[in-house]
Amino acid sequence: MRTHLEFRAPRFVGGANGINPDIDGSKLAVFLAEEFGTLEFPTSVIEEDWGWMVLLKEEPFRLWLGCSSYDAPDGWLVFRACQ
Repeated sequence: MRTHLEFRAPRFVGGANGINPDIDGSKLAVFLAEEFGTLEFPTSVIEEDWGWMVLLKEEPFRLWLGCSSYDAPDGWLVFRACQ
């Protein structure tokens, strides 16, 4: 099973990270959190040194998505992890 998605989209450019200014992606993380919110999944966005974590607060386990700039000015990487 694939655990990551790489894509290009200029609409998410411009969300620099306060911890690591070379990383972009906050606009992508907020977009994903808002979309999951419309599906009634409680979410939160957490800034990390590698990008942003979109935490999906759902039981019995927690799933989160990592969002980060990748490979090009409008390139993005989204990956998943479970806790």
